[in-house]
Amino acid sequence: YEEIARALIQTPVHLGDLQGRLGQSEFSGDLVVAFRGARPRVSGALSATTLDLRPFLAASSSAERAGSGSGAGAERGLPLRNLASVDADVELKVERWLGLGVDVRDASLAWRSDERGVQVPIRASIAGASLACGLELDTSVPTPALALRLGADDVQLWELARGIGVASG
Repeated sequence: YEEIARALIQTPVHLGDLQGRLGQSEFSGDLVVAFRGARPRVSGALSATTLDLRPFLAASSSAERAGSGSGAGAERGLPLRNLASVDADVELKVERWLGLGVDVRDASLAWRSDERGVQVPIRASIAGASLACGLELDTSVPTPALALRLGADDVQLWELARGIGVASG
């Protein structure tokens, strides 16, 4: 076992030509995982024709309902620094997302993280509107700072609001 562990630490693991299905989600791509160096690293690209979040969202809601009655964890915070515990450069392209309550298509995002934090640029068509946004988490400061930006060109806000269900008429 020690030889295998040493080999995993010294040699990056290439997961090429990945293909899989999880519920209604189908994905493919390539990943490289490396444990050599001060921090683990993952890089690669994944794509999905359909990414179905409904099973994960249902499980999350069930767990929250189960925990809410006991008073456990209501004040627990998300350990934001853990989001940057691995150096990462992973791209994800999704043709269609399911389970978000709004039509999301042609999404691409890139998860990039290092010891300074996480950056996630995102582009997607949401309710027919082409949007670009990004999430930036700075973990290099004593209190992590989170920033979210949203951009859109030539978007009719009323149509977008109707498409995501926050306006009617």
